[in-house]
Amino acid sequence: MLEQRITEDMKTAMKEKDAVRLAAIRAIKSAILLLKTEKGKASEVSDADTNALLQKLMKQRKEAFDVYQQQNRPDLAAEEQAQMEVISGYLPPQATDEDILQVIHAVLAEFPAASPNDFGKIMGKVNPQFAGKADSGRIAQLIKQALA
Repeated sequence: MLEQRITEDMKTAMKEKDAVRLAAIRAIKSAILLLKTEKGKASEVSDADTNALLQKLMKQRKEAFDVYQQQNRPDLAAEEQAQMEVISGYLPPQATDEDILQVIHAVLAEFPAASPNDFGKIMGKVNPQFAGKADSGRIAQLIKQALA
């Protein structure tokens, strides 16, 4: 299970005194603990929930990285970049644009007269197929290009 792997990696990072890796893994563990204690959640978190959580953490790190780049803070940007690399190691392989476009074109075949007004219907069929494997924003961008 992914959560157990994260715990073992945290122990290893502590033993190796790898501060950057340890900080990233602690952030992951903290987010998992918060998810576990949410009202209505079971004590166990599924790998799908963990992957969604990791995607969220990646998005947060990317946004922080972009802000630090804009503010000319390479030291903080490098730290966010290093944490993104650690977090990405726990995510499943990401889908390529070609993979996404292939599914988009298959879905578009179901809508012969697809227009930009059908965006929601198409997104609703494509997005679940890439849960944890692609950013929803990227999928939306590719759908808009295909509909244009």
